[in-house]
Amino acid sequence: MKYISSKINTNNFFILIILLSVIFLIAKNMGLYPTVFADEYTYSKYSRLLPLGDSTLPNYLFLSIYSVTDLCGAGFLECARLLNVLFFVLASPFIYLIGRKFTGHKTSCLIAFLSMLSPINTYTAYFMPESLYYLSFWVLTYLILNIEKESSLSHWLFIGFVFGLSALIKPHALLLAPALVVYFLIIHIQDKWQGKETSSYINYLGLLTAIIATKIIIGYILAGKSGITVFGSTYTSMASGAVDSGHYIKLIQVALSNLQGHLLSLLLLFSVPICHLIFISQHFFRHDENQRNEIKISLYTSLVIASLLVVVTLFTASVSGSGPYETISRLHMRYYNFAFPLFILVVASQLNSHVNLTSKKWRAIIGLPILVALLYGFFTKLAPYAPNFIDSPEIRGFVFSTNAFYVLSFISMISLMLWIYSINIGARFFLYLFLPLSILVSTFFVNYDVRGRINPTVYDNAGLFAKQYFKNMGMSDEDIVSKVAIIGQDSAGLFRVLFHIDNSKISMDDSKSTMIATSDVPNYDLSKLPAKKEWALVIGDYPKFEESSTQISMNGFTLVKAVPPIDFSKNTWPGVISKAYGLSSTEGWGTWSVGNVVRFEFSTPLPLKFKLRLTAHAFGPNIGKEFIAIVGGTSEEFKLGENDEEKIIAFDNETRTNSLQIIVPLPSSPKIFTKGLNGDERNLGIGLVQMKIVPMQ
Repeated sequence: MKYISSKINTNNFFILIILLSVIFLIAKNMGLYPTVFADEYTYSKYSRLLPLGDSTLPNYLFLSIYSVTDLCGAGFLECARLLNVLFFVLASPFIYLIGRKFTGHKTSCLIAFLSMLSPINTYTAYFMPESLYYLSFWVLTYLILNIEKESSLSHWLFIGFVFGLSALIKPHALLLAPALVVYFLIIHIQDKWQGKETSSYINYLGLLTAIIATKIIIGYILAGKSGITVFGSTYTSMASGAVDSGHYIKLIQVALSNLQGHLLSLLLLFSVPICHLIFISQHFFRHDENQRNEIKISLYTSLVIASLLVVVTLFTASVSGSGPYETISRLHMRYYNFAFPLFILVVASQLNSHVNLTSKKWRAIIGLPILVALLYGFFTKLAPYAPNFIDSPEIRGFVFSTNAFYVLSFISMISLMLWIYSINIGARFFLYLFLPLSILVSTFFVNYDVRGRINPTVYDNAGLFAKQYFKNMGMSDEDIVSKVAIIGQDSAGLFRVLFHIDNSKISMDDSKSTMIATSDVPNYDLSKLPAKKEWALVIGDYPKFEESSTQISMNGFTLVKAVPPIDFSKNTWPGVISKAYGLSSTEGWGTWSVGNVVRFEFSTPLPLKFKLRLTAHAFGPNIGKEFIAIVGGTSEEFKLGENDEEKIIAFDNETRTNSLQIIVPLPSSPKIFTKGLNGDERNLGIGLVQMKIVPMQ
């Protein structure tokens, strides 16, 4: 009865820890603006605003589940964070259950609590699949570590089903496949060498079949034919680009340099478990029921971390020097930090280890080189590597404060030296002192970084303002796509604007034409806007734009309505020109004038002061002659050549007339001009291509 009561109290305590963690994570994420771009923009768009079949990312299960956030309206990001917190904390019971295989209730609770407290919980703030993938990985890990030779085929099929679901949450799950193949192969060899009955090849075939069937069938159900893919068009294109680069020697050199940064970071964070993984590797091909669980968790951890490290460093090397990945100092730990609780479990497995641990000599051979590496990391503070709170939150929090870094690094080295002296003492020191302190300090500092997103950037303000402004104007999604351009210097910031505008009609391809990232923003000429763009949301404090009919200047950004050009390849210009005289029929390039005078009557009076931007050319005898443009009582002369050229003519329109005339000097027919070689009898003079009325402020 006493044991049962103690177990109930422990379970209640564990439930209390989960509830407190949920409250903490929700409160921590409240009020934050989006952070990771273009990732959050992409996942939000494909989950909420577009059909799953249109997604270039094969995260179909994640996108399908998170599509429910659209029910929250403008609060979709907060709803996504609630789902993130739910999925993230649901992983902790599986971590707890794995820990119970080789340690007590209290230590297992501690491990689960530390996993929830660790810096990876910052991912619950992002509209990304990391939290759901974290849950799927730990469900899969629990199933794999509990599979035995006696397990039925249905157990193996279920593992394959969960693995297939993980790949539909995040295709990176498929990168675990080599590690799992080697893991099951070694476990198979262990049993075979001991003369034990091993899992049949039918089970392995069933596992593979279940993975493929789940990926294909559920992918098809969710996204149709587009769902029948391995990595999707985006990741396939990235992989092809890396393979086609051909710079294999350089690729390996960069990968090795980046690998050094990852290894130094891992040693600072997990020196004792890494040493133990090396030490216990001598037992990987032995079968001993007394130490089976310890060897399984150590083998699994070694293979998972090693295989993902290879992939991550090769990925970093392949994109080095392109786009935002201009340096190899970037540590992409987020592609494997979901597995970091494995290191904690490895340490816990040492507390009651049955492995022969009597040889200090071998522990010294393993530990001393790692101690030297720790000293190197201690004195360099990981330079030249530059961890950030998105890619590598654990090590970012570790190095955030110089004083905290030196203290934590010193304690890490102490725990390693204690491990060399006694595995049990070193493991306890690491698990009960260094690890909680390290996680607490790292989480505090990295969340300081994340909480900085509670203050909006100018891109956030611009996006929110534009969304409301266009909504009040009654502009449709189609109008925003076709008529609005966003101009700024920071491409990630431009994605942030699109995230807030939240337009269902902008695809990723559309966004490339919608966004204009240029370093020449202060001098941007509105006449350079892409075709059909009438509005420009310009990020930055800049002087007034001359070529605008509407200009709203805010703190750090300006919303400008550019004056649309009059295209003479069209027959009519509704709302701009009510009547036009002296024009021939339209052609692909524009239209010719016929007769002595071209006259336009505008729908509204012309501005008091304006510039006429006219793109045109002259015909035959009119080349180099004086054309006359007349507005009210003001006239201006200009000349044209035989090729298109732009003329800018300023007018004072004190009478506020709505009429513009162009006097043609020598209207002539091609038939007369070419002496019958051309049968066109129209009296041509000026070839009108485009015209724009630009108000002068």
